[in-house]
Amino acid sequence: MENEIIDSFGQIQSGKLVSEDNTLYSIIIWIGLCHRHCIENIKKAIKKYSDEVDITDEKAKNLLDQMIKVLKNSTSSTNMLVRINRLTDEAFNHPLLKSRIKESIVISQRFLT
Repeated sequence: MENEIIDSFGQIQSGKLVSEDNTLYSIIIWIGLCHRHCIENIKKAIKKYSDEVDITDEKAKNLLDQMIKVLKNSTSSTNMLVRINRLTDEAFNHPLLKSRIKESIVISQRFLT
C-alpha cells in the first residue's frame, strides 16, 4: 500500500514515488501547513509590533499584506529571500518582525527548493 500512487484519473498505480511526487508533496505541505503557520506567526508579530511602536491599523494591515504577497508569490526559497530583501519598510528590520521573517525563510528552505 505504501508504494501505491493514485494517478490523475483516481486509479492506484504501483511503484515507488519519484522525485516529482516528492516535490509535489513538499509544495502541498508548504501551502497547506507551513504557509499558514508562517502567516499566523507574522500576524502575531505585527500585532505585537503595532502595540510596541504604536502604528495605525492601516499600516499594520499594509505590512501584513506585503508579507502575505511575498509568501503567496514565492516559487522557491531563493525567490522568497529576494522578495523579502526588496521590502523597504523599516518595520521589517524590527527584531519582532525580523525573527518571524527569518523563521519563514528557514521553513521555506525545507519545503521549497
